[in-house]
Amino acid sequence: MLAVSLLLSACGSGDSDSSAPVLTVPAAVSVKEKTQNIITANGASGNFSWTQISGPQLQLNNAQSATLSFTTPAVDADSQAVLQVSLTTADNKSSSQQVSIQIKNNQLPVLTAHFNTVDEKKDAELSVQASDPDGSISQILWEQVSGPAVQISGNNSNKIRFIAPAVNSNSELGFRITLTDNDNEKEVYHRVVTIRQLLAKVQVWGKVTAPEPAIADVTIFFAGGQFAATPDNKGEFDLTLEHDDDESNFVALFKVNPLNELHLSYYALVPDLQTLTAQPVQINAWSTAWYATLVAANLQKEPKDLASIVAAERKALVATIPDSAALATLLFSGKVALPFSSNNLLHLLSNKTQLDELKNKINTEQPALLANTQQQLLSDHSLLPQTAYHPVLSEIAASMPGYTTAVPVSYAFSREGYGDTISTASLQTFTWQQQQNQLQLSWQDYSTTVSEPVVAGLMGITEQQAQQVRTYMQNLQLERNYQHTELMPLVQGVKRHLYAVTDTYQQKMQQLVLPGLTLPAQQQQVSKTRYTLMVVPDAEPETFSKEELTGEWAFYRYLKQAFNPVDNYYLDPLTFHPNGTGQSSNTKQPFQWILAPNGSLMILFDNGHKMEIQKFEKLGDFYQVYIRYYENNAPVAAAMSLALPVSATDAQQTSISNSTNAYWQTMSGLSSPTRWNGLKLPVTAGDNSNNVRGLQFRPDNSGDSVSSTKFTFSPQLSTRFSWTLTQDHNNKQIIRGEGNWSCPSGQVCFRRDWRILKVVPGLIGKRIYLEENVWLRFDNKSNFEHLTGPALTFVEEVPYSYFQQTP
Repeated sequence: MLAVSLLLSACGSGDSDSSAPVLTVPAAVSVKEKTQNIITANGASGNFSWTQISGPQLQLNNAQSATLSFTTPAVDADSQAVLQVSLTTADNKSSSQQVSIQIKNNQLPVLTAHFNTVDEKKDAELSVQASDPDGSISQILWEQVSGPAVQISGNNSNKIRFIAPAVNSNSELGFRITLTDNDNEKEVYHRVVTIRQLLAKVQVWGKVTAPEPAIADVTIFFAGGQFAATPDNKGEFDLTLEHDDDESNFVALFKVNPLNELHLSYYALVPDLQTLTAQPVQINAWSTAWYATLVAANLQKEPKDLASIVAAERKALVATIPDSAALATLLFSGKVALPFSSNNLLHLLSNKTQLDELKNKINTEQPALLANTQQQLLSDHSLLPQTAYHPVLSEIAASMPGYTTAVPVSYAFSREGYGDTISTASLQTFTWQQQQNQLQLSWQDYSTTVSEPVVAGLMGITEQQAQQVRTYMQNLQLERNYQHTELMPLVQGVKRHLYAVTDTYQQKMQQLVLPGLTLPAQQQQVSKTRYTLMVVPDAEPETFSKEELTGEWAFYRYLKQAFNPVDNYYLDPLTFHPNGTGQSSNTKQPFQWILAPNGSLMILFDNGHKMEIQKFEKLGDFYQVYIRYYENNAPVAAAMSLALPVSATDAQQTSISNSTNAYWQTMSGLSSPTRWNGLKLPVTAGDNSNNVRGLQFRPDNSGDSVSSTKFTFSPQLSTRFSWTLTQDHNNKQIIRGEGNWSCPSGQVCFRRDWRILKVVPGLIGKRIYLEENVWLRFDNKSNFEHLTGPALTFVEEVPYSYFQQTP
């Protein structure tokens, strides 16, 4: 508010009549735009009146008094307005004066700022200089308007601080900075600061081993980026890869094309950073075949991360790899043409149907070509990964397609150069030495009897003789005396590595006398190569913890059965106490347990039995483990098996009753860990089984067997049974189902006991893991005999509507 008052009578301009009343006002005043001001006129007593003569329109208040209040408008530039004040006295004499109002345009605040680039995840400080040419700054306000959000401190000062966000590329943060001056006028500025992505560098090197024609550049797909390298005339290359320092997916795919042949490519998949930097990347026929196998196992999709690679390894069809490697070599070299039905080499090698068609065509036209090419690949040691075997205790367990192996075999190597191999129920010893990157095993008294199909060439048998022998038998019993075995790594995976295992042995056939044919005793020296996946323990294997183990776990135990070695295993849940003691659930055997320095769980029973358990990997609701079984400190068996934590709460709170239009889909053939081959339900997509088999439990304690096919679903109910909740001999709550099965009508001959171990969400509905025992008798007068179990199985509740909704 500006007050102006002047007593000098000569000021102002207006009527100069000497008889006019005295009136004095300032001749001119200077004010700012958009401000409220006061002017006071002095003079004789009378009536005052203010009016605007010219200029930007002022807002006049109290215009009929000596003191005028007025508000200036906003102006774009300095401006002038003229006011006139008039005074009329009681004797009707008057005078007037004019006042010039100089309106000054307010100058807005000025911002000066320059921001340096800020590294991601670092402390950042941004500062500005603010000034007002005709006043002062009353307020500063910072607001973020773009980019990854950050937490600002000091947003009402000329300096702010924040932690720069993590970014996967150079990024900008945008800020709106509002300056307010002492006249409450605001000026808004926008400024940006660049957040610099921090990159880590990885030095890699490798070698392309491929037949002619000459290769072009190597393309590397890594950490979301694409890189290129040019091999030298030896096929060797090296380059630096860059990746975001927060990157966690370090899967690298190397792809090599021959010149002008973009539909043919060699591949190598490197699953992790450690493998990528520890040794040269080998890009060749083996690595290409391995990658194609993983693509096929991943439902024809290229695996992009570690999880999908590990999952594909579990289902890799190893049998296709030798042919795939040979075909890749022949196709790349141009000796065999890519079929018209295939878009590229990867498409062909990952499609078993097309692969078999081309293989059969080649074998018909050039019978020895594929076999010779395979042998050439095996004999070329430059194709093998440069793996170093350290002379320390290690194990290699052969794995078949699926989640575990049907007949696991482990190889244990000691520092002293000897070792043993143990499978489901046999133990053999050997000496070993390393030659380049291969292991040579020399067997000590390793003999066995095998049954081989009768074919021409076996033990020198001709085709005519083979036809005669097959009239009486389909297989020959042969004695084998193993001499040595060569373990040759072909490709390194994540959990499983591809090996060629070449066994050399003497094979003997006793004299065979048949009607019209006598085959003399024969002896052959045989060298035979098989391909297998090997589970190689990690340098830092997964381990159990004391806290994790405390409680009950479902484990399989070993007990040799002379009549059927495959059924040497039975489920015997173990309860672990924190003090290192425990007891088995079914056999009531006490034990002691320790966590060994190498990460293994050692369980020692009072009867001299021992289990050495190595955690392998987590699969859904349980762990896959590798178990060695000992009797009196001597190893007797080994198996890839399961470890499932048991939930007592689940058993108490879970109802087995189905709704009217639902049933429990059952699994079978899981009586031994050697038979556990996957976790998919037979009714799920991707499984070859079309059968629906299960049980329906009604709330009234009756039930039915359910059967149908998933493509023409129409549930067939049969074999009525009754069920109840009861206690087993261990006082554990079980579900007991009893019914008629292959015995006189109206009699109960079949009993199935289920103990609930754990309940989890399944693929379709609720899934229950169970301990199962099956009992059988011939009629009501005979005693129940234990048929199978205890075994681990699971059921999953499936609504009937699932089959109408799912192709």
